[in-house]
Amino acid sequence: MDKLIIRFGVVFIFMANFFLLKAQDREDRIENAGQHPIFRGNTTIIGWEGDKDAALLKPNGWFFIRDGINAYVSFQASALPGVPDKIKTGKIKWYPHSGYLPCFISEFEDNWAEFGKDDELHIKISNFADKVTIDENDFVIAYSRVSVKNNMDKTVPFDPRESAILTPLNNPLGMIEPGKTMDWDFAVVIDRFGNDYERPSDEKIKNAGSWDEHFEHMKNFWEGKLSQIAQINTPDQELNNAYRMGFIYTLISRDGPESYNVAEIGYDVLFTHDYLGIYLSLLKLGYFENAYNQLKLLGGGRGPYHDHYYRWGLLLSTYLQKTGDIGILEKEDGYLYKKSLAAFDTTMMDMTGPYGLLEETWDIDHSGLWTWDNESALTGFTCLEYIANMKGDKNIAKKARTEFTKLMTNVNNRILTMQKENGINYIPCSLEKPNEDFVNVMKDNSSMWATPFWFGMNWNTYLAGGKYEGPLKEWVDNTYKWGYEKQRKSGARPHNVGTWVSYGGGVASAYNSAFSISGLFSQNYRQEAIKSYQFLLKYGQSAPYGFWEMFHEVDPENPWEGNHPSSVKTNWYACPHQWGQAGATQALLDALVAEFYDGRIMVGRGYIDEWMVRGKKTEINNFPVGGGKRTNFVIEMLDQKQVKLSWSGNEPQGEILFNLPQFRDNIASVSTGKVDEAEDWVVVKPSKKEVIVTLK
Repeated sequence: MDKLIIRFGVVFIFMANFFLLKAQDREDRIENAGQHPIFRGNTTIIGWEGDKDAALLKPNGWFFIRDGINAYVSFQASALPGVPDKIKTGKIKWYPHSGYLPCFISEFEDNWAEFGKDDELHIKISNFADKVTIDENDFVIAYSRVSVKNNMDKTVPFDPRESAILTPLNNPLGMIEPGKTMDWDFAVVIDRFGNDYERPSDEKIKNAGSWDEHFEHMKNFWEGKLSQIAQINTPDQELNNAYRMGFIYTLISRDGPESYNVAEIGYDVLFTHDYLGIYLSLLKLGYFENAYNQLKLLGGGRGPYHDHYYRWGLLLSTYLQKTGDIGILEKEDGYLYKKSLAAFDTTMMDMTGPYGLLEETWDIDHSGLWTWDNESALTGFTCLEYIANMKGDKNIAKKARTEFTKLMTNVNNRILTMQKENGINYIPCSLEKPNEDFVNVMKDNSSMWATPFWFGMNWNTYLAGGKYEGPLKEWVDNTYKWGYEKQRKSGARPHNVGTWVSYGGGVASAYNSAFSISGLFSQNYRQEAIKSYQFLLKYGQSAPYGFWEMFHEVDPENPWEGNHPSSVKTNWYACPHQWGQAGATQALLDALVAEFYDGRIMVGRGYIDEWMVRGKKTEINNFPVGGGKRTNFVIEMLDQKQVKLSWSGNEPQGEILFNLPQFRDNIASVSTGKVDEAEDWVVVKPSKKEVIVTLK
């Protein structure tokens, strides 16, 4: 009896903390989720595409329901001890079903010891959500299964003692024989898609189907969604799972049919430049659902940011290049094209800063004359030129090209002046003064040095046809070298760009790969696009394949098994964080396959050394190529000196550029095509279907 009192005392404390929290509102408030007593640390989401308030799930299988009721769902089973001085705290295995489905499994040994200190009940709690229509109203219902295996040599009783809010779906006997497993299934409404109609009765929830029936529906739904995008299978299964999980998280985090919010907690709202980055990754994946309305959202959302205007054309031009849907420019009397011109006008109005540059903004959460802004404008000018040419507007296309050349010249001239005055040989984060003179840049683990490369603006400009020259092209390698040396001196792990600028603390951020996309525009740091993502997976997960915007060093005391950031220190603002995830998705995809706007396909630009081993293979299927086509690619090491690229499906419009980093000064011969020695890539006609490269 005393143990049960202790148990329910612990549960009461947890529940009391939860009921003190306010539910996340939409646009009137942004709360720092990292400071909430329960939301901090390890937290993920269970929900449905376009729901309003997904439930917030913890590693022990307990979850918090918002949707106006602020209810905490718990079970008796726990990996945490009821009698700390007698029982060792357990570790929890926490993972998604099949590696990537949003059914999260919490697996642990029950350490409450109702049956003595040798209690050996193995617990698995599986939680997922399904969309269910009852009485013509749509609900998101969470389905929970508590599976208990008796590893003892005696029959024992067990009662999940679930929260009263749950509806039992079955009624198993509470006696578990030795070696047997027993399942208890439950359901509860967690969201009503922003509506306020009445929740269904227990009887109606039971009649809506079993745990297994809804699991199959959930699985088929998400598999169907995944089938619409480019499929990636690398030798690193963690990357493959994270790629799929990131896409699913993105659809759950959005509110309604269009609004891709940054997260379910902390940033449960549409942000301007965040939305642009999130939707760009979806277009690169080939996810074009509801594209016209999504593109109309550009320029909307919260935040005092101007950069989304500067690079407004990036999304529209990507959509046009991938689909060939020129007719979208004529809808609603040319609405999107007019918005393109308006974004250009806004950019030009802001071109009032010194040295012929953009004026000061707060676009990296500090006021300054940022290289990031000017790189964003270079992207915007290049993309507008492409859009105008598609529209047949030669005057605007010429004007955009002229402004690109002018701004690039002004930025390069300013950097060269800073070189003469300060001796720098890198691209600075600010065009006012060198990195060494910025306190926020020089702080240990600050990523501010990498902001000129944030979300790969120069790389995207290059793919769109922007002709770079001068320091903006030639000093990319120098900049990464400078930044990684600064990181090394501060004790950072390899491939860690740093935490976000100057507040929030921690050692790294969800943007780690977003800062590394521009490595693809370099010679020596091309593999960082993938290795930066692997760093996140190895040291940054605070949810299964999810990350806080800023997180702390690995903490061995974290109750989740593996290497995970501190769950005690404050991680900041949102987990899973979908803008950061979008950067990681783009980094991985572009490192494997990227398409120039002229139709050429670049394959393997960021391929890593660890995969250059006989028998290792990478497949990219259903990749969207120009004109609404889909193509499949396979990179395979035949032996230590021969690598094969093959492709199938729709034939791309342009040439195939096979461009592994390992080709640099290392190509002995090719089976077909020609070697461009200046670029270290092999050029092959798309009709050839394969090429074998022999290395020196």
